This record gives sequence, C-alpha cells and structure tokens, in this order.
Amino acid sequence: HYEGVAYDNRFPDDANFRPKLFLTEDTSSGPLERFQPSVQALADAKASGDYSNLLHIDPDNTAQTDYLLITPDANIDTQGTFIWTSSLSAGRDNANSYFQNCEGIDVRNGMLYMTCKADKLLFILNLDAMTYIQSSTKSGAFNDQPDQIAAITGVNGDIMYFCEDGISGGNSGVSGSGVHARDATGQGYTILQDEGNGLAGETTGLAFSPDRKLMIVAYQQGRIYKIWREDGRPFGGQTLDIRYHSAPDNIFAFAE
Repeated sequence: HYEGVAYDNRFPDDANFRPKLFLTEDTSSGPLERFQPSVQALADAKASGDYSNLLHIDPDNTAQTDYLLITPDANIDTQGTFIWTSSLSAGRDNANSYFQNCEGIDVRNGMLYMTCKADKLLFILNLDAMTYIQSSTKSGAFNDQPDQIAAITGVNGDIMYFCEDGISGGNSGVSGSGVHARDATGQGYTILQDEGNGLAGETTGLAFSPDRKLMIVAYQQGRIYKIWREDGRPFGGQTLDIRYHSAPDNIFAFAE
C-alpha cells in the first residue's frame, strides 16, 4: 500500500544536513514515514558520486526511520504541532486517528504537502517549525478523493495541483476525475475535467516540464495527456487565468 514519495534536500552542501525521504501509505492506519540515510553512506556517496547504495547500507548504524505524530491544538483542531517517533505502532495509531489513506505528497522549501483521501484533507507541514495546518480539499468540482499532488512555486506563492482518485462520474454525478489546484489564498481551480465521463478511474502521474509550461497527466484507463496554456505562460506564472469551477471559459488547450 505504499503510495507516494518526496524528499527534502535543501542544503546539499551542508555537512550537518541529511536529506530526508518521506513515504505515504494508502491504508487507514498508514503512517507518514521519514527516512534519513546513514551519515557515512551519505559522505561516501558524495565523495564517489555513486548514490546507488544510499538507501540500502548503514555502515555506521546512523540510518534512521521514524514516523509522524501530530497533536491538534486544543482550541483549533485544524492546526497543531508534530514530532517524529521511532515507534511504528504509535505512527499507525496517530494516522488512524488523524490522517487516513494518505497518497499525494510533495516537499518544497521546507514545507511538506500531503493529501489524505479518506476524509479529503490537505495537510501542510512546516518541517522547521514543526507545526501544521489542515484543510478540506472539497472545493467546487473537486469533490472526489485527492490523489497525487505536485507543488510548484509561482510568482504569487505556491500553487498545489491535485490529481483526483475518483470513479466514473465521481460524487458530482456529472463528470469523472480531473486535475485541480489551490493557490496560496485557498482559492480552488479546475484545470481539466473528464466532463464527458468517458474516462473512468483516477488521474495519476502528474508531472511538469522544467520550464513549467507543460503538464503531463495520465488516466489509469490507459491515456496520457500533455497540457499547455494557449497564452504560452507557465503553470504557476504571474497570472493563472484558468477556469474556476463552473465558469464557462477555459484558456487551456490539450492534446494526447
């Protein structure tokens, strides 16, 4: 049931900073797992340029695996603090209580973004401050289960793009899965939608080109789409004049 992986390597030249890999598990008690490689293995990999064993060896017994434990605030249950524990059972219990069936995950600039489809939640963890906030992903057309996400930094802040783990027709009853987004203000957008309900199943494999001008996404029934903006701007650019839910116009062109 392992689902999504992301990593935090903000300071590759800092000898005191170890890269961290995060792994989600799509079960009701699936914890968020964090792995830090061995100090010696990391030093050897940097010296040789060969990173192939970084996840597999622990010559100095310093590799570390731990699990997320969140504690909601007493007065505001949509925010709180978190710690990491070496106890797998504690991590599973915490996930079962607060963040079930997590899938999509991304890390940018010290912020971890994670979607959990059981309760349709988006978690944003500040990895340095050890605080988090959560919000619902049920916004407009995006009313099925959130799947993979990719966060790209735009001029006006982070824009989070969601795949949708829906079924044919979804909860909307009129269309299947699509790709949706939320900006730094909490504004929700629909990027594309299977409005004809011809592509049953979920969207997955969301990725962007290095210049952010191409979006690649797949429907699990066997189609891969390449999407770009007709105005030539990148996704996450200064203006993102995309269709907002039920608005009639859409500036995106797309092709298989």
